[in-house]
This record gives sequence, structure tokens and C-alpha cells, in this order.
Amino acid sequence: DITYYDMITTNQILAVQVSNATGYNSMLINAGEIENKGIEVQFNSKILQSKEGLNWNLTVNWAKNNNQVNELYEDPQTGQKLEAYQITSSWGGVTIEARPGRPFGVIRGNAPLRDDNGNVIVGANGVPLRTAAPIEIGNITPDWTGGIRNTFFYKGASLSFLVDVRMGGDVYSVSDWFGAYAGLT
Repeated sequence: DITYYDMITTNQILAVQVSNATGYNSMLINAGEIENKGIEVQFNSKILQSKEGLNWNLTVNWAKNNNQVNELYEDPQTGQKLEAYQITSSWGGVTIEARPGRPFGVIRGNAPLRDDNGNVIVGANGVPLRTAAPIEIGNITPDWTGGIRNTFFYKGASLSFLVDVRMGGDVYSVSDWFGAYAGLT
């Protein structure tokens, strides 16, 4: 099976902050537009079918998705289009955001300053210097996903196992951040 898709999804459900004078902290609105293009491939095979009742089925799948945030909503308080929507709360100055013109799940944070050769610039105190403002440092979206599933049948009993793969995509570990903060890593 092969599927190719090119979809634009509108009216994503987002929680937005509102003035506390309303008696609420946030409200849910339908807003935003995300474009997804990709391909999914699945292969099924009966590897073994014996007369003794032993059967082996194999399923392999692979998928690649490219996405882009086309637009966000208008701020209910200012009436202006949002430049970014913060998907997660900030940990150590790092956020995961939706930004128009960028893929969904951009990771932003302060990064080490580098010279023209790409070397990290270290201050007089031995600590790397960092950018003054957050910059894009990664993205949560994997390059591709896939899996292999084997299922064995023997006289009415079955055993199945799956190997699942998520290749690429960046992760920001809050556990590692806390460990570094406490001097434990």
C-alpha cells in the first residue's frame, strides 16, 4: 500500500491567554493553518504457511511527513496575527513553538556563540558565551518513521513483536537540564 497526501488543515484547536479580568486565564479557539505533505508505504507478506500450522506474517511500514505552519490566529486582545504560538512551557529558556513559515514544533533557545569556523566562543570565566536572544536550535518532527512487525501463529496461538523507529527529530531533555542544574550529570 502506498499513500501520498498533501493537506491543509485549518482551525486547529488552540488555548490562548486572555485577560484575567474576564475571570479566566485562557480560552480555546479554532485558529491556525498547517500544511502537511508526505508519503506512507506499507508492505504485508506471508513469509511462511506450513501444513503443520506454523505461519509467519511480516508487515513493514515507512512514512515521511513535511509540514509547515502557514498562519496563526489573531490575538483576541490586540487583534494582530501572532508571530509564534508556544506549544510547551519554557524550561531553561527553551520553548517548542509553532511559527508561520516554519515547520511545526520548532525548538528555540539560547545557543552558544560560535566563531567563523564554528568553534564555540568561551568567555574569560571558562563558560561558553550564549546568544542574546533565543534562536531556532532544532525541531521535534522526525525525518521519517517506520516499523517492522512479525507475527507467528501456531495451532491457534500467536506471538507478535514490533520494532518501531523514529529517525531524526530533536529532543530537549528537561531531566538532563535539571541534572545539569543540580550538578548531577
